[in-house]
Amino acid sequence: MNKIKDTMLNNIYSESYYFKKILEHKDEILNKFIPIFKDNDIRRIYLLGHGSTHYSTIAIKYLFTRFLGIDTSHDIATIFNHYEGFNEKYSKDNILLVCPAATGRTKGPVLAARKARKKGILVLGSGEYDDNVLAKECDVFINKLTGDENAYVDTKGHSATLFLYALCIISTAYELGRLCKEEYEGYMEELEQIIETHESLCDTCMSWYDGHKDNLMNARMIRIVSYGINYATSMEASLKISESTQRDAIGYDLEQYLHGPNMSSKPEDVIFYVNPQNGIEHDRLNLTYKLMKNEGFHQLYLVGSSKDDLVKNEKDSLKFEFVDNEFLTYIQFVVLFQVVAARMAIDLNLPTTSQAEAFVNVTSVLETAFKE
Repeated sequence: MNKIKDTMLNNIYSESYYFKKILEHKDEILNKFIPIFKDNDIRRIYLLGHGSTHYSTIAIKYLFTRFLGIDTSHDIATIFNHYEGFNEKYSKDNILLVCPAATGRTKGPVLAARKARKKGILVLGSGEYDDNVLAKECDVFINKLTGDENAYVDTKGHSATLFLYALCIISTAYELGRLCKEEYEGYMEELEQIIETHESLCDTCMSWYDGHKDNLMNARMIRIVSYGINYATSMEASLKISESTQRDAIGYDLEQYLHGPNMSSKPEDVIFYVNPQNGIEHDRLNLTYKLMKNEGFHQLYLVGSSKDDLVKNEKDSLKFEFVDNEFLTYIQFVVLFQVVAARMAIDLNLPTTSQAEAFVNVTSVLETAFKE
């Protein structure tokens, strides 16, 4: 299949171009981001989003807690607005609201930003354009430099968000002395590796799909299991497949999967196990894969490093020379599922540039976003 004939696939292949743009504008971006933490005593961070941006906040939370040591939570924006709100035990001067938006028009984060501003709480946002609705409510707004997502399924924008916050948070940790120079340079080298290998990764995912599309197309259910920062991958993967194919896909944290949801799995399900080589639960997830296979589940696919002996020796695995650090792997792992979602949509004769009218009718009546 010619990868240049579909808009969504083009967007997936183009992601490394936007990663490069972010690095080219690194100084400008960091001059906005780092002072938030140098000039303010931030002790509590709230991350809010909907859809893909909510799933990005799962990963971003891990980065804030791991690299900056700040108490951070992520939530669906509307749940936060209606039922939770800001914890008043913290001074407004110690709180940061972060909204990593896609279009910047979605209502939940905008309304949360407005509430924060009224309370005197600092608001950081990011998105496609500097003049969107959310940007006007932010104290600091960072353009992720991707422009419009011209497919209705967010791929390049989502990946750019992941790359942007990894760069910003790791760089801030170095600036604040929480990372030594050697550690910082190691992370920067891996971000460069992500850029340099992206097209090859896309090609690998395309080839893997070609060899497994019949099982994917005939699956009763697609399940994606991972852990830690890659819980974000499993959730985003399920969303990409569901919204592109209009079929059921579910993402799970490994331990949560083992506490009940595994009992609804059937041999005709496709189950992906997403496992970074140096992940904390690496051995446990590989053992889960082997035990499930021994029980007769035959459509199980490992996604992991070509350095991993089990991944290397299982012929149906998606194997690639992923970066070694678990805290950056999610930027790469999600690519497989973006490709699978696009290719399945094409094979199902579903458009990748527009939603089906029935769904547009529902969201337009419910007014889930502001109009510019």
